[in-house]
Amino acid sequence: MPSRLAPLAKLARNPDLRRCGVGFALFNAAEYGEWIALLVYAFAHGGASTSGLLAFAQLIPCALLTPFLATAVDRYQPGKVLAAGFLAQGIGMALLALALLAHAPAPLVYALAIVVAPSFNLTRPTMNVLLPPAVHTPDELTAGNAAMGWIESSGVVAGPLLTALLLLVGGPGSVLAVFAALMLVSAWVALPLTRSLPAPEQAESGSPIADAIDGFRLLAGDRGTTLLVAVLTSQSLLLGAIDVLVVVLSIDVLGLGNAGVGVLNAAFGVGGLVAVVLTLGLVGRRRLAPAIVEAAILMAAVALIAVWPHIVVALALLAVTSVGRSLFDVSGRTLLQRTGSPAVLGRIFGVLESIDMLGLALGSILVPALIHFGGTKAAIVGVGGIMPLVTLLLLPAILGADARATVPIVQIGLLRASPIFQPLRPPELEAVARQMQPLAVAAGSVVVREGDPGDLYYLIGSGALHVTAHGLDVDLGRGDGFGEIALLHDVPRTATVTARGDAGLFTLTRDDFLTAVMGHADIDRRVRGLARERLEGQTP
Repeated sequence: MPSRLAPLAKLARNPDLRRCGVGFALFNAAEYGEWIALLVYAFAHGGASTSGLLAFAQLIPCALLTPFLATAVDRYQPGKVLAAGFLAQGIGMALLALALLAHAPAPLVYALAIVVAPSFNLTRPTMNVLLPPAVHTPDELTAGNAAMGWIESSGVVAGPLLTALLLLVGGPGSVLAVFAALMLVSAWVALPLTRSLPAPEQAESGSPIADAIDGFRLLAGDRGTTLLVAVLTSQSLLLGAIDVLVVVLSIDVLGLGNAGVGVLNAAFGVGGLVAVVLTLGLVGRRRLAPAIVEAAILMAAVALIAVWPHIVVALALLAVTSVGRSLFDVSGRTLLQRTGSPAVLGRIFGVLESIDMLGLALGSILVPALIHFGGTKAAIVGVGGIMPLVTLLLLPAILGADARATVPIVQIGLLRASPIFQPLRPPELEAVARQMQPLAVAAGSVVVREGDPGDLYYLIGSGALHVTAHGLDVDLGRGDGFGEIALLHDVPRTATVTARGDAGLFTLTRDDFLTAVMGHADIDRRVRGLARERLEGQTP
């Protein structure tokens, strides 16, 4: 257990990351609390149809506006964007709380809910941009990313549980009032980030609209990426349907009342926490199509509630469904990263968020439609069949992408063990690994010679090499790298490296090496420090 808590301990020691973590934790809890409270309110005023229609009405503006909102992250200082987002969310929920507590007309509540909804779509893109400049060391970046994953999964549990308690004692208005206060606390916590973090370079394009439209254009021009985005975002259909189905299950099927909605959502969150551990097994896996199919089958578990409508069974099956959803998400995103064009992946971030919102909206109206045509049991079975059906329809695209994707497992392992490249996250590690080329070296061969020009960086995969320079003798083995001095400083080789026996190396060209180094501040600092040490010792 102490090792599991290590990321949170590292997070707490960096003031900026601590503020990010606290704000993100409160945001996740508030996001789920606001969503559940409004669905419960709508259900009380019109049943499953009204609840589903409200969810749909909230998500459509999110789908339309997210690509444009996401451009703010690249244009303004990230701390200011984060604090402004938290403040907007807090004020919006406070207005909703006042409307509910004052027993305002339902149409006014619904209108406020629709206006407030898009403010929640700015936080996650901002957090992704904000973390790298907030860290001081490579370990902090790794810890921060790990901790944020745990925080988000924990929020899916804590938010619904707190919502259940508040619904039990005070109703939806009390839920929104408490979470509005927490979001204002988040904005206050984030204020120091408006001064401590650097502002980004100004975007090259003339307007956010141009940036957003360009993202859609790039996505439309890459059919393979488009199909993979369809695979990845199809899970949002399930999530949108689950949001409404949980309300129906709690109130109409299981007799748990409003508070039960929070309990069932928390069970779904527990599954996400379990999946955080299971998804680690996907790292470096050669083929991901089997994992996607397996995950789709797990997501069908919710359909079994129609057979055994019992609270314990429902809690367990919702957790299993969530495990499948998390495995599907990680597998799909990894496959997209392996096969998609980097240029497209970078520009469609906001578009992907938009499509997710659209999928959630469609999923939310699916449940009322299924109940209308076939009853509650038909709705439960139909929701369980979403992902197996979608996966079956898209299976040719999944198998095709999986066949094209190759995973440089050996190179990833070497980079992960290298002191220089340790700060890279898994997708970045894989991107660098794909640029590496194998080089077989015979025993006694001179790999680099002192005084020669240098154009490659070398990483040792197998065998042993010997370094000589001005009387210095050093042995290198698997995982060691050399050649960075000539590339960084544009100078001749400073040492001679000879293979003691047959050896297997991997090389990076000057451009690929410098791109990896210059694109990551922590790697840049680390590699330049290593270069200084080696220059003092006259190693290559």
